[in-house]
Amino acid sequence: KKDGKVRYRPAGVAGRKGFLKLEPDDPKFLADHRHPATEWGMGAVIELIAKSTAREKSLNNPVEVFTADYQFASRNVTKYEIATRRPHALRYAARMVVYVDKETKLPVRFEAYDDPKAGATTGELLEAYSFTDLKFNTGVGETAFDY
Repeated sequence: KKDGKVRYRPAGVAGRKGFLKLEPDDPKFLADHRHPATEWGMGAVIELIAKSTAREKSLNNPVEVFTADYQFASRNVTKYEIATRRPHALRYAARMVVYVDKETKLPVRFEAYDDPKAGATTGELLEAYSFTDLKFNTGVGETAFDY
């Protein structure tokens, strides 16, 4: 952040233009996203899952967790499916799926789903974040974040 703005690079074709700057609460940006850009990231995913499951448990609502070994982006991961079956106004999602890298123990993908509509077997995807091609401790100095 600098001057209250966030610098980010969009995924896909939009990212070819390079980095963009925006206000964290930009209305045009928030029309297409559930969270401001400052709330994207591994830490935010971990906090979201922790808060959501803690809320369900404090309300005495059942939380089901299913695990499986999986491959994501050529990485060995553990896939955790977290189901909250009792709808209420504070529930974040009916089902959350998080893929945790077995080596780094960090989330590499997060998905949140709504309740299935009548006649459907899965709910609508509400949001998804992926963290791929991560490089740690690369020696990047503080000046890399100046713009």
